[in-house]
Amino acid sequence: MNKKWKFYLGASLLLCVIIVASGFIYNNTASIEARSINEINQVHENIMEELNSEFSSLSNEVSFLHFTPPVRGLARANKNNDIDVLDGSTTELWRKRLEQIFIGFLKNYDEYFQLRIILNNGDEFLKVIRQKGNISSVPANVLQNKAHHDYFTEAVNSPTKNMLFSRISLNKENNTIEIPHVPTLRLSIPIYQDEGTLYGVLVANVDVTKIFNSVRGLITDHQQLMVMDDEGYYLCHEDGTLKYSRDLSPEHRLNQDYIFENEEADALSISSSTSKEQFRGILKQLQLPVDGKGNTLQVALMLPQKYINAQKTQALTSSIIVLFIVVIIALSILVYFYNLSNKASRLAKQFESGQRIIDSTNEAVFVLNKQHSIISCNTAASNLMRASVNELVGKAISSVLKEHLTLDITSIFTHFSASTPINHQTLKATQGNTTLYLNCKAIPLFRDTVKKKTPKLALLISDVTAENEAYNLIEQQKFNLEKEVELRTSELEIARDKAVELSDIKSRFISTISHEMRTPLNGITGAIQLLKRDIHSQDENDYISMAENGIETLSSLVNDILDISKIEAGKLELNYQHHQIHDVIESLVSTLSIVIKEKGLTFYIDTSHLTIASAKFDAFRLKQIISNLVSNAAKFTKEGYIKITAESITTESTVILNLTVEDTGIGISEDELTHLFQEFSQANRTITEEYGGTGLGLSICKQIANLMGGDIHVSSQLGKGSTFTVTIMLEECVSFDAQVKTRLQGKYFCVCIEDPIECSIIERLINFSGGSLIPITSNITQLLLENTIDYLVTDTSFLKADNNIADIKKALKDNTLTRWLIIDNGRYDLSKISSQATVIESPVLRADFLESVLHERNREEQKINDTRRKYDKEQLLNQQQLISSPVHVLVVDDNRINRKVAQHMLEGMGLTVSTAIHGEDAIEQLQNSNDESQFSIIYMDCNMPILNGYDTTTLIRQGNAGKRYQTIPIMAMTANAMKGEQEKCQAAGMNDYITKPVNVNILEQKTYQLLEKTHKKTD
Repeated sequence: MNKKWKFYLGASLLLCVIIVASGFIYNNTASIEARSINEINQVHENIMEELNSEFSSLSNEVSFLHFTPPVRGLARANKNNDIDVLDGSTTELWRKRLEQIFIGFLKNYDEYFQLRIILNNGDEFLKVIRQKGNISSVPANVLQNKAHHDYFTEAVNSPTKNMLFSRISLNKENNTIEIPHVPTLRLSIPIYQDEGTLYGVLVANVDVTKIFNSVRGLITDHQQLMVMDDEGYYLCHEDGTLKYSRDLSPEHRLNQDYIFENEEADALSISSSTSKEQFRGILKQLQLPVDGKGNTLQVALMLPQKYINAQKTQALTSSIIVLFIVVIIALSILVYFYNLSNKASRLAKQFESGQRIIDSTNEAVFVLNKQHSIISCNTAASNLMRASVNELVGKAISSVLKEHLTLDITSIFTHFSASTPINHQTLKATQGNTTLYLNCKAIPLFRDTVKKKTPKLALLISDVTAENEAYNLIEQQKFNLEKEVELRTSELEIARDKAVELSDIKSRFISTISHEMRTPLNGITGAIQLLKRDIHSQDENDYISMAENGIETLSSLVNDILDISKIEAGKLELNYQHHQIHDVIESLVSTLSIVIKEKGLTFYIDTSHLTIASAKFDAFRLKQIISNLVSNAAKFTKEGYIKITAESITTESTVILNLTVEDTGIGISEDELTHLFQEFSQANRTITEEYGGTGLGLSICKQIANLMGGDIHVSSQLGKGSTFTVTIMLEECVSFDAQVKTRLQGKYFCVCIEDPIECSIIERLINFSGGSLIPITSNITQLLLENTIDYLVTDTSFLKADNNIADIKKALKDNTLTRWLIIDNGRYDLSKISSQATVIESPVLRADFLESVLHERNREEQKINDTRRKYDKEQLLNQQQLISSPVHVLVVDDNRINRKVAQHMLEGMGLTVSTAIHGEDAIEQLQNSNDESQFSIIYMDCNMPILNGYDTTTLIRQGNAGKRYQTIPIMAMTANAMKGEQEKCQAAGMNDYITKPVNVNILEQKTYQLLEKTHKKTD
């Protein structure tokens, strides 16, 4: 069969499949609507049966009450002067009996909430009600007349004397609909005396909520149930706003809200008059076997047409998917048989191609039968055996290999599996005087699992002599390389250990040299501080100041070396705490401004772009960076200005503090910038010779900034100045609240400052705080007279013209509402006008400016000064009380100068001082002390011969110096300033820690603190 006929046959079969499947899809879709209508009919029929059953049960239950003896007894007693002629029971006795029956009935039937006997004149005779879960009889004095109610008049006038159902309506109390709504059916049945005279009416009130809920449980999710009374008012509806429409929305009725069509069909076509939604459904009347207006109900069950259409669409989609799958399967089968029919020809071509490939390969291929005789072989096999193909075919492969290669392959056939190829690599063979290495592989050509025949197999032999030699060479080189790596690794480990040892030596050296430098520094510093107390001339004061400057420089160098050592060792710890950013920066600027002003430089601080009020960062290290950069700027700037700018940059996940220090100094060339941040490096040798310095400061600052998540960058022009930019990461940031940005709201400022930098800073500060700027469009005096500004801000340059001062003074006399603020740069005598203006020192700090503007500064300063004076007096009094009696202290230090300096410092505080040269000497003095010479504090050096300070403290805490000294305050007085030193002292049992060189003020403060704690304990 050619390809053309194959195609026609396949297409015909596929068309038949599509036609059959399409018919199935049509029938399946058409049956969807019929099934939906049948389901509606069945559910509607169940609902009708359920409603009929429920209402019939109500009728039977009330009929039961009607025939109870007390009802008949009351009728007879009424006729015979309230005495029953049958048993002599009185009307009151029958009433009580019926009351108990009513109460018991309500307890057993939850849907009933009221039972009554109404006399023929309309007066309520007996009334039992259920209210808030309680069942009780209504007192006679609150019973009412119901003669005008429909359920009474219908029962009285009923010709049949049968049970009557009222229309279902919402229950009312005092003519008000009860909340929550109670849909109520009233069942009434007349009570007649024996001769046919009407005695009264039995009325039962039923809550039909439970009945409607039960029938709603019969419908499915998409079906909609409506129950109406005989006039079409809704009793039950999917739309909660339409329920009980007779009482709540009488404008809504069935025939007004819905249009019914196609009434002859199995189901009505229903459309909503308001929403225009289409439905299919059933509407029938339920005739109850009772009399009254409520004996007829209309019941409608609907299904949205859009739901039916969705079901059709879903069925159509499913059917199309099935059709698609069937078509795919059919196509797959056709393709399979089409491919199968072409397989034989392809196999033949492949066999021919495979044979040519085998002949062209360099690998020897032998095809063997089950006896392992050669059936065929390729050219490579012939060449390997050095024999023709005809000579090899028919011979046993084992004999051929032994004859031509002295190769035994018996093991290949021993382990041969019909399903798994067997590899034997690098088998050794000889051919003449030549040694060969051969790879042998046996491959099954087929497997007959039914007849379990031994398969044919192919034996593949490859000459891998060259590869084997190369492999051996590589292995030898690998071995040599491993030996070399092992040797180099050993050398690297030795070098690493040596580097670690050198690093430890360096750290110990720095720690030792720091200690050894701080020790004499302590002596010098202490001696200088003691000398300052007894200076008698200006020359002596100058000499001491020079010595202090030298000490400060040397101490700064020691601290820089320690910082570098800590950073390199990874031991520099950051102390992150919450700080007010403005306060940290401005307090430092206030201190630095003194030195800068002494050099005749202008100093600016601009924090107007800083929108973060507080954050978590290391304030000490930030101050260290700023102080170093400003000090460098002051050192290399002879004239001009230094400007600090602070701003916060907020990204999606971080807040960055960006600080710039700009100067107009000598500048740095571009080539010199590359090594500016290297340790012990400056821009060039000329700078070192002219300005001095170690070249450590910038390196330390950059590394600290890196540790704080930031960096330092520099841009500079030789001869024009430099700008250093510092960035650090801020944590747990808090922005300014709205009140801060409106502190100057409604205030108008006129800024007359000649310095453009200072002017722009002041203007931005005013704008940031909500103030308004008034441009200078006319004479300033005229502005003052017009009362258009609240504050006039000038600098001292503005005051150089005498007429300006005179005019402003005169204008301010007439205008008492405007305040005058003067920015003082220290270059003008303000004594003549200080009484009429508020003077703000330059650089202008944000806090100073706002306090001056808001009239707070003077009051706050006075308050602070008063508080300080009071505190100082209290402190002085407390300190005098602490040392009013002799206080004996012990200084333990192996250095004579340090002992002498500490002794003079402490004696200057009024203390009695003894000294010890090492730990054993200290313990011995403590042991030998008596009550009169008892020590109150020990000042302990840490590094001492014989017995160091750590071990001495431990022994004292253990009681070796006596029980009374186990808790004595011990203050470490050490030259060690490396990381962990304070913790080490505390671990040994020391109470406090002070580093050398000792500052006498800090020593006094810490001493008084220890004395105060000791004093409290003894109290």
